[in-house]
Amino acid sequence: MFARFVPSAFNYWRPVSCATKESTESRKFKPLSSDEELKTDTWSYDASKLCFPSQMNQQPTIIVACGSFSPPTIFHLRMLEDARDGLRSKGCNVVGGLMSPTHANYGKKSLVEMYHRVNMLGLALQDSDWIQVQPWECMQDAWTPTALVLSMMQDEISKMYPGSKVMMLCGADLLESFAAITPDGSPLWLPEHQQLILGKCGVVCMDREGTDLDQVISKHDILRNNMANIITFKPSSQNNISSSLVRKLLQNGDSIKYMVHDEILKYISGQDLKSKPAWK
Repeated sequence: MFARFVPSAFNYWRPVSCATKESTESRKFKPLSSDEELKTDTWSYDASKLCFPSQMNQQPTIIVACGSFSPPTIFHLRMLEDARDGLRSKGCNVVGGLMSPTHANYGKKSLVEMYHRVNMLGLALQDSDWIQVQPWECMQDAWTPTALVLSMMQDEISKMYPGSKVMMLCGADLLESFAAITPDGSPLWLPEHQQLILGKCGVVCMDREGTDLDQVISKHDILRNNMANIITFKPSSQNNISSSLVRKLLQNGDSIKYMVHDEILKYISGQDLKSKPAWK
């Protein structure tokens, strides 16, 4: 069974004016102390980071980044900023951004505890006036496929502000993987999950040098049939700062300053995350 937010949390989904600098600075993230606390927490959206229009003259769009974030890097944060710029250049009205760390049961060996990853994102995003951490995935009892996470977000947002649209942020490699077939002959992505992501929601995809996204889309039926829901953008700069690179530098005793947000740097040091088996 999926955990749901407390009803009062949905009061945050309402038309609001854009957040002021003062209202954003007044909201400080309170770190969690365990996965157990995370799962019992009553989380609510930060209304100061949402900018719904008072009148529906443009479809409000919320960018959602799903990932491991073990740890989050400046690349993850810049990718959202570049995606917002790309969507705005196409006439989209971006009203907010969410970063959703995956559940521990996803099975990736490099995942530190969920509350650590939620904390790192929450602390790093304190100085963002439009992006916030969305811990719903980590509040569940088990891993939830990305398509169902996005579908849930789309349903809840639509209830509170009809006409809003959720768009999954991804790279060109993920979009290419929609056509991938596993060794046993089954699709890597279930067709019904692809339809949820591409048809019910949407995708904002970062272009990659050497990949012809138009060709990728045209060769795949589901991508081609949902072209209107796929928007591509080019990154403002080339950035190869990955979580795995940060973990490697930590194990080598090298500096990771300017590769992660300063709040994440302090948190990694304070919690001695480099000693975690998952990061060795």
